[in-house]
Amino acid sequence: MFNRLTRVSMFTVYRSLPALLLILAIPCSTLHAEIATAYAPGYGKTDATTSSASQATATATAEPTGDEEATEADDPLCSQNYYKGEAPDFNNPNLSQSTQELCFDGFTVMYSGITRTPLWSAEYLTRDRIERAQALSRMNNFHEETRIDYTERSTLSDYKGSGFDRGHMSPNGDMGTRAQQFNSFSLANIVPQNSYNNQNPWRLLEEATRELVKQEDEAYVITGAAFLGNSLQKIGNVIVPSDIYKAVYFPKRQAVGVYFSPNDSSGQVQVLTLAELNAKIGLDLFPQLSTEIKQKRVNMPLSTMMATRRGDFAGRDTRSARGDNYRNYGVSSESQLQPSPRGLLERLWRALWKLN
Repeated sequence: MFNRLTRVSMFTVYRSLPALLLILAIPCSTLHAEIATAYAPGYGKTDATTSSASQATATATAEPTGDEEATEADDPLCSQNYYKGEAPDFNNPNLSQSTQELCFDGFTVMYSGITRTPLWSAEYLTRDRIERAQALSRMNNFHEETRIDYTERSTLSDYKGSGFDRGHMSPNGDMGTRAQQFNSFSLANIVPQNSYNNQNPWRLLEEATRELVKQEDEAYVITGAAFLGNSLQKIGNVIVPSDIYKAVYFPKRQAVGVYFSPNDSSGQVQVLTLAELNAKIGLDLFPQLSTEIKQKRVNMPLSTMMATRRGDFAGRDTRSARGDNYRNYGVSSESQLQPSPRGLLERLWRALWKLN
């Protein structure tokens, strides 16, 4: 009797399995379709009457009450982090849906309520600020951003047990005061970042950028997340970016260097022109710059060792960087990052720690 009931139960589960799998697949498929559609260039176009009415409603809804902290681009706290006080433009207007600009002491964030991550985080870095930052010890204090409505806010629970690092866009290592350091741990400045990417190639790029700032005295930096393709992941309510980028403008040189890295464990890094990056992500990160500057490639260093040789602002193509960087410094735009002996030991230690 027992065996018969067991066979019947197993048969019922077996017959129901396709339906169960379909139900489980719906949220993921819906997510991919929703993001891909929402960020597509033609999405959301309406007739002029509907568009005007929607714009008026959005403006009225977004009007500050007077009790809120300033979040507009003309706020000095925001504008000082943009070159000439001008924020990036949305070449793809659909990216601007459900966005909110947040001004912090130390950086400015454009937050997306769709992805529940920053689209970008902008900083004005100086030699003095970097030197002060390097004298500060790190104090972790990840916290939720209460200025964002709870319906669009990322939470600590979204990241818990996800397997992703809480990756800073404007890094803690750039923050010259304790207040700025605390601000950098707001989840409004955080994206789900592949652990290997965050702790290896991206860490090297952040360190190299700081070294260049110390050499060049100042730079405007915009770091952001890209959501490309139809295979986006989701942790909790937060969408995982497909790629991470960093654009660094050196006013004295009138040159801008760009890093672009897939958000995975491949260790790949590309050095692009600003024009190439803008075309990929649907933004104009530095609308003030000339077409000539945007199309000029800067051979950016991919490690602090390379940065101490000074950046190559002559605008060579990246072919030499691809070979030399991979062979000598472990980073390549085409090949995998090769862990150093120290890196291998760190991996082994983390694995043993998890076993305990």
